[in-house]
Amino acid sequence: MNINKKYIIILSLILCLIMIKTTHANSNSDYFLTLVDQDGEVVFEKKVEIAKEFIITFIHSSELEPWHNFFEVAKNEKFVLKKIMVPSTGPGVPSVLPKDKDWKFKISSGYFIYSNVNEEYKELDFIVSKISPHYLIINGESFNLVELSKDWANLKLKVGRKE
Repeated sequence: MNINKKYIIILSLILCLIMIKTTHANSNSDYFLTLVDQDGEVVFEKKVEIAKEFIITFIHSSELEPWHNFFEVAKNEKFVLKKIMVPSTGPGVPSVLPKDKDWKFKISSGYFIYSNVNEEYKELDFIVSKISPHYLIINGESFNLVELSKDWANLKLKVGRKE
């Protein structure tokens, strides 16, 4: 085999490896939704896909009604709040739509529904308690965040690639 053929074969192998690595790095399925407690300990981790929806549901502590926040996993290691469903317009709920945003509003099935919210988050901090239980719903599974951590835990939710 002459030297030119050897170089062509070696170069071809290197290009194939680069393409395989790039394809894997851009995969839609190598992202993880991770929940970390105040000590930095991972209390929950779930593989997610880009554009996959997940829901954070909690029982509002004063209204004692469920609030639902619908998120979508974004490719930039962020997640996007797409929709908010609340049973009333009490504390913490916009009474008017933001003028500088393209939010939509409707009332359906007993809920005030704000859609097209499209707010991006790198991470989300919250406190969970038995008084105001929080649930993460993903891939049809529901996870009680108090049971995954502890009562009055400070939690941080983030999405990213596994290192």
